[in-house]
Amino acid sequence: MQNRINAQKKINVEIRIKPSIESSLDTTNTSLQVGTKKYHFNKVHITTTQKQLFDYSVMPLISQFLDGYNCTVLAYGQTGSGKTYTMGISHDDTSGIVPQTLGYLFSKDCTLTCTFIEVYNEEVIDLLTEHKVPLNLRDNKGDVIVAGVREISLNNINESLEILKKGCLERTTKSTKMNSQSSRSHAIFTIFFTKNNITSKFSFVDLAGSERLKRTLCTGDRARESISINGGLLALGNVISALYLKKPHIPFRDSKLTRILQSCLNGHVLMIACVSSLHTDINETNNTLKYANRTASISMTVKRNVEIDVSKYELIKLKKQIITLTNENQILKERIKKVNYANVEELIKENRRLKNMIDNEISNRENSNKSEDLAQVIVKHPFVQNLMNENEQLRCKLLEQENCKLKFNDVFKENNVQDNLEKVQNVNESNSLVSNLQDNYVEDNCIVNKTLRNNIQHDILNKSKNDTINKKDDIINKSKNDTINSEKDDIINKSKNDQINKKNDILKSKNSEKDDILNKSPKSNMISWCDNKNINNVSKIPKRVTFDISPPKKKSSLWTPRKERVLMDTSVIDKFTGYIAHNMVIYQNKLVFSSFDNKLRIKDPNGDVYDLFTDTGIKCIYSDDLIYYSTRMILKQGDPRSKTVMPVYAYKNEISCIFKNEYIIFTGHEDGTLSCVDLRNISLQSDKIHSSTIFTMELLNNVLYTGSRDHTIKGNVFNINQSVNNNFINRKTLYPPHYDAVHSLLNYKGDLISLSRDCSLKRWRDGLIIKTVPNAHSSWIKCGTSLQDCFVTGSKNGTLRFWDYCEDSVFCVGSYKTGQINCMVKWNEGVFVGSQNKEIVYLISKYKT
Repeated sequence: MQNRINAQKKINVEIRIKPSIESSLDTTNTSLQVGTKKYHFNKVHITTTQKQLFDYSVMPLISQFLDGYNCTVLAYGQTGSGKTYTMGISHDDTSGIVPQTLGYLFSKDCTLTCTFIEVYNEEVIDLLTEHKVPLNLRDNKGDVIVAGVREISLNNINESLEILKKGCLERTTKSTKMNSQSSRSHAIFTIFFTKNNITSKFSFVDLAGSERLKRTLCTGDRARESISINGGLLALGNVISALYLKKPHIPFRDSKLTRILQSCLNGHVLMIACVSSLHTDINETNNTLKYANRTASISMTVKRNVEIDVSKYELIKLKKQIITLTNENQILKERIKKVNYANVEELIKENRRLKNMIDNEISNRENSNKSEDLAQVIVKHPFVQNLMNENEQLRCKLLEQENCKLKFNDVFKENNVQDNLEKVQNVNESNSLVSNLQDNYVEDNCIVNKTLRNNIQHDILNKSKNDTINKKDDIINKSKNDTINSEKDDIINKSKNDQINKKNDILKSKNSEKDDILNKSPKSNMISWCDNKNINNVSKIPKRVTFDISPPKKKSSLWTPRKERVLMDTSVIDKFTGYIAHNMVIYQNKLVFSSFDNKLRIKDPNGDVYDLFTDTGIKCIYSDDLIYYSTRMILKQGDPRSKTVMPVYAYKNEISCIFKNEYIIFTGHEDGTLSCVDLRNISLQSDKIHSSTIFTMELLNNVLYTGSRDHTIKGNVFNINQSVNNNFINRKTLYPPHYDAVHSLLNYKGDLISLSRDCSLKRWRDGLIIKTVPNAHSSWIKCGTSLQDCFVTGSKNGTLRFWDYCEDSVFCVGSYKTGQINCMVKWNEGVFVGSQNKEIVYLISKYKT
């Protein structure tokens, strides 16, 4: 049986003052006055040592803890007031409450286990595990438990202090103006006691100190941490006020800190309010004392667990062991699978390849032996021998006929050439007869021109005659040596001789006519005609005028205008609405996109859209054989075929971009860290290469380029053949940088294109700047992608622009207007574009013909 004894008891509140030279507080052993306000508490520690504080305040709780009651010690106060020192939750101090409690309990031979968690930026982190993965809170029969927290057994005091030290080193601490080692999280160290069928827990809560940004001068991440700390403390103050006023609803669910403390306030509670005695901290001290005074008036129910049934206790213990062993078994299975998956797959593929090679070799040998035997039988057959002999004879006859045909073609071609010369000569004769009908003056001029042409033609004909005669002799000599019929040779020679004689007669008659005409025409007339004619022709020659249509070049000109303007036609092929796409990838010829409702969706080529995965905080996506995406600090992989999701790695910082090359996954993080994980053995290499968020990555010629919020682009030489620890050989920064954050990097025609928030784009080649387009858009350039004939950029104001190269220049060849652009991805010849107006369009742009 399980018997509980319930009673009401007020929370015990004690004040511990941090000593200083100048004190502005009037104190006694039980009271404290700040200005005109006076507070009364159970105890005010002014010069109390750590040992005295433990003996006076904590020892009564330990006796209750060993008797089966749940106990809690809570340290509350402003930053730098000594809360962590009082609790002893630090790696370099063993005089606090927690180390002294552990030492006393081990002196009593107690069986103890412990957990150690922190609440950082509203996330519950286990400090006793290697991976800082956020944990969830679950309700279990009225109690709030942390699901997945690691519970460690404590065997002796030295081991316990080492575990405490390890957890303290993992706790988040940073330096501020008011405290050089300020705790940036709420830490909760819990001890579980089991003896003689009695269980109880002792919780030590070290709250982060309340801060004012005006005094701490925190900026950036420190400021966000301060806001989160103050938010948790504000929720705790609201819970204290509601308990003080006895309201029907207590807002425990306003914060994860208050939900965890809900399970700690069901027993004996001691609050130690740490305050500063300095006059500059008077406001924070007054607020701390006000909440401490309210807490002292709150009554809580005290429960004692007594005589737990042995069978139930053993059943609970066995269930815990089963759960623990199941989790360990699952972890080991996943680890073995990750380590051996690549090797097993390679061995299977190699085995199949060798088996196929052996089977092919055996079949080839059998076929070759059979074919050789069959070929020998066929060749020896008499019918086949006769066919082979006849085929050889026919081939010889065919070659002889081909030779004869070629020789005849050469002869007939020569005859055609001479016929064409005759036609040309006849045309010239007809032109001369027509010209004789003109008047004498014009006739003389035409005769002179004709005479000049005839002289030239005469030379040409003489030359052609000689060539023809030489060719004829060669053909005749060759024909005599060949086996061509003699009758054909006679016919050819006779026809050639007749044609040549006829040509010679015509040439002689033309030459005689030319001489007669020249003798009749006086030389003086010829000369005067030539002079007058030349003068007239000079006056009639048209002048050639040229125009330079290119704009004048100025010394102050910063660009060279293009000679022509080429535009592209952009057409919308497909469009569907209702989704605000945040990231896009193409997986197996299908569009996969994430939206702001924490869902991954896929679009079939038929146009159907359905949900793929649902996860909290999906930010980055990358597709390969699987789909990889990030949820804050965790990288996951999903298989759309089986719709299963598995974690790949849990990082220390939030993931901002993903890139994969074969079996290496690169991740960029919010703090400027570039991480590299080898999927074969899950080994990690990290290096902080930027001073701020890495937005984009692009691999070009074995160089991984990264663009960051710090305006810079860095090239990291990458070697896929080496181990992950030697992947990055060296690193260089591209100069000059952008004037704002670099949002996207593209690879177009072997050159690197960088797109920036300063509205400009840059073209790089081998790490050197080629071209800068300062005002590529009128607003931020958010994304871009490369197509076959151009590359596309999209801006915040909804403008799409298409760009191309002309030598070293970059120019715009087309544009399109849509809503505010969030993302885009290439598919086939076009591009999918997701915009803020809940539209996803598919565009194709082609050059005008």
